[in-house]
Amino acid sequence: MYYLNLAACVFLIGVIIVEIWFILHVNKQIRIKGKDDFFTGALVMLFVILIFPLTENLQMIEIVRNILLLAALFATMAVRRGLTDRGVQKLFFTIPWEKLDEVLISEGQMNKVQVVFRTKTMRFKLIFPRFKLKELVFELQKHVDKVSLQKSLQKQI
Repeated sequence: MYYLNLAACVFLIGVIIVEIWFILHVNKQIRIKGKDDFFTGALVMLFVILIFPLTENLQMIEIVRNILLLAALFATMAVRRGLTDRGVQKLFFTIPWEKLDEVLISEGQMNKVQVVFRTKTMRFKLIFPRFKLKELVFELQKHVDKVSLQKSLQKQI
């Protein structure tokens, strides 16, 4: 069990290093910054805390593993998501503009808009500030042929 926890620690250190690389290099390429759904991130965090609880009666290597796991999860919040010149940047990957078939823009929360990007096989979602709606629509129309906007948002453009 010790070696399994040690391997998990090495893996998590590698994940943190990759996240630092994304923070330093990929964050500079984002033209319009978006966010992932808060509910999904909170759900992942809940499951991680339930599966790997922070208690006092653990061995030192298990405590280090849990701290590294939480650090890796919190570091994902520093990696930006949004629109770049190459495509839509999600957490650890980019969806190229050529692969996007359709983009749907709808009202989200009070001052946010939800943008759903569809490819042939997958659906991806990002949330953008409503005050950047005009800039967002123009940027999307440059790269994607089919951009659908909810009727209530059309008045704001």
